[in-house]
Amino acid sequence: MPQPSDCPTSQGGTGTVSTSLTGWQFRWPGSALLEKPPPRRVELPSEEVEVILRRLRAMSGEERRVALAAMPEGTRKELMKHLKQEAGGSRLRQLLSHLPDLLEGADDQKRTELLQGVRMLEAVNAQVLAAPDMAAVVRILRELTPLQRHAIVEALPAETQQALTAHLRAEKAAHSAPKAYPAQSLLPALCRMR
Repeated sequence: MPQPSDCPTSQGGTGTVSTSLTGWQFRWPGSALLEKPPPRRVELPSEEVEVILRRLRAMSGEERRVALAAMPEGTRKELMKHLKQEAGGSRLRQLLSHLPDLLEGADDQKRTELLQGVRMLEAVNAQVLAAPDMAAVVRILRELTPLQRHAIVEALPAETQQALTAHLRAEKAAHSAPKAYPAQSLLPALCRMR
C-alpha cells in the first residue's frame, strides 16, 4: 500500500497533501492538515507608486474611481500607505517635493515666478525662525496670505507652534479682558486672517 510520503503532489515532489488546480486539497486519512501559506505580498517600489499616483491625479473623478476599482487590492493598499506617509509632512514640504515636476512643465515666465515664490517662502521661514520673540513672529505671519501663513506655520517645529498658540491666546485675552476665551487653538484663526 502506498504511504503518504510516496504520494506525488502538484508541486512535483512527494508529501501528504495533493492539490489540484481546482482548489481542492486531498490528503491521506489521518495526516495532519497543512496550514495555508500566507498570501504573497509584493511591495511596489515607491517610484512605481508615484507613477500610478500621477496617472490617477491626471484623470477625471469618474475615471479615477473606475481605475481604482479595477486595481488589485494590494496595489490599492500600497497607494493608501504611500499617501498616508506623504500626508505626514507639512504642505510646504509636499509642495517643495513636487517642485521639479512643476518646473519641467512650466514655461520660462512661470518657472521664474515659481522659483521667486519658493525663495520668498524660504526667506519668510528663515525670518520666522530667527525672530526674537513671538510678537515678531505674529507680525511676520500677518503680512502673508492665508495659504502662505498656513504653510509656514505647519513647517514650524511643534514647540514653536505651541508657543505661538500660547502667545495668540494671551494676546486675545488682553484685547478682550472681560470675555473668557475657551481653550481652543488659535492657529486656524491666524491662518484665516488677512
